[in-house]
Amino acid sequence: MFLLLLGPLFLSMGLASASNRTERTEMPGVPMEFKFINMTEAMACIIAYNFTAGVPNMFRFENMTMMINATRNIVLNFTTDRAMRIRYLDLDIDNREPLMLRIHANATPPAGLLDPKDGVRRYLELEPNSTEPVRMRMRLHVDKANLSMEMMRSVEIQRLRWAFWNGSDWEAITSWIDEHGYLVADGLCRGNWTIREMERPPTVIAPVVPGLPPGSRAYNYTMVTPNRFKWTVRERERAVFAFRNMTMRFNSTRQFELNITAGRRVVQRFFSLDIDPGESVSLDMNIQVDPPGGVAAHTRSIGVYLEIEPNSTGPLRAELGMAIDMESLRERLGEDIDPERFRWMWWNGSGWVPINSTLDEEGVLKATTDHFSTWTIAEVEEQLEEPDEPQRGAQWYLYGAALVIVGVAAILLVVRKRS
Repeated sequence: MFLLLLGPLFLSMGLASASNRTERTEMPGVPMEFKFINMTEAMACIIAYNFTAGVPNMFRFENMTMMINATRNIVLNFTTDRAMRIRYLDLDIDNREPLMLRIHANATPPAGLLDPKDGVRRYLELEPNSTEPVRMRMRLHVDKANLSMEMMRSVEIQRLRWAFWNGSDWEAITSWIDEHGYLVADGLCRGNWTIREMERPPTVIAPVVPGLPPGSRAYNYTMVTPNRFKWTVRERERAVFAFRNMTMRFNSTRQFELNITAGRRVVQRFFSLDIDPGESVSLDMNIQVDPPGGVAAHTRSIGVYLEIEPNSTGPLRAELGMAIDMESLRERLGEDIDPERFRWMWWNGSGWVPINSTLDEEGVLKATTDHFSTWTIAEVEEQLEEPDEPQRGAQWYLYGAALVIVGVAAILLVVRKRS
C-alpha cells in the first residue's frame, strides 16, 4: 500500500537543506545543473519531498546519494535500510502526469521474495500511485574493487544486469555499462528491482561484416561505445563484441583480460585479434581517429590508430586483422588508392615501420607480430620496379667481357710456355 505522505511532508522543509546552486560532486556523468538537498545527518527514513520538474534533484543521505529527474512534478517518499550503501543512483522518470512515488532501498529482498545467489544486495521497491505505465531509466554507479570486497567474491561488472521481480523470479533485462561506469537499463517505474551478475550476457547474431564467419554470435553491446570496457576472454573462446561503432573479435590460447576504449568518432566495421601469449596477459586497447601524443600522423593512414599495451614483456605471437572499406577510403585518400599497397604499421618511436600484410578474400588486412605498440594501417609508396631488359642485357655484356679477358689470359699463358 502506498504510504500516506501528509504526516512526513514537513520533513522536506526541516531536515532537507536545499540549495538551488550547482553542488560540486566527484561523480562523472552528473548533470551540469541540479538542485542539491543535503540530508547527510539523517538516514532516509520516511522523508518526503516535493519534486518540481525542470531541474534534477540530488539527495545526499548518510548512506546513499540519489539523483531524481522527472518530466512532471512528483511527491517523493524515501525510505532506506541502514545496511544499504549506494554511492550514486540516478532515476530519470518519464511521467506524463503528476505522480506520488514511494522509493525504498534495502540490502535484503522484500519479504517473500527470493534472494538470488548471483545478486549483489541492492534492492529497490518502487510504488507509484498511477495505474498507467511509467517508464524510467536507472543508472547505478558500480565499482568492481569495492563491490568485490563487499560481496567477498570477484564481481565482473560487465555481467551485471538490472532485474525485476516477475512474480516468481528475478528477470534480468537488457543493461549496459556506459562510458562513466554506470550500470544502465530502461524499465517500468514500478515493482521490485535488484542487480544480478549473470553468467554471461545475452548473445545476438553478429552483424554481417567482412571477415566474421557466417553464423557467429556476438555479445550485445550495440548500445555502448566502449570506454574502459573490461572483459575476461576465456581460453579459445572466440569472443565477438558488437559495439555501437564497431565489431571486434578476440581469440587467445590463454585466458586474458581486456580493457577497451574506442573514441566516439571511430567507425570501423570489423577488427580481430588472435593472440598466442606465453602466459596470461592483460591488454589495454585505445582506438582513436588521431594518433596518441608523441606519435606522428601518417598521411596515408586509413584514419584509425590503435594503442595496444600489454602488462607483460614476455614472448607472444599475434595476428591483427581489420576490414578495409574501399569506398570510405577513396573518399579519404583519393580515387587512386591500391588495396595491395596497404600495410599494417607500428610506431618505433621515431617513424612508422610497415610489416608484411595480406589482404584476404573478405577484404580483411591481416599481419602477424611478436610485439604490441601503436598501430595503424596505411598505404605505402609503390615498390620499385624490377630492372628492365636493357639493364639485364648490360649484365651479360659484363659477363662476356670477363670471359674474353680470361680467354686472352689463357692464350698468352700457352704462347709463353711454347716460347
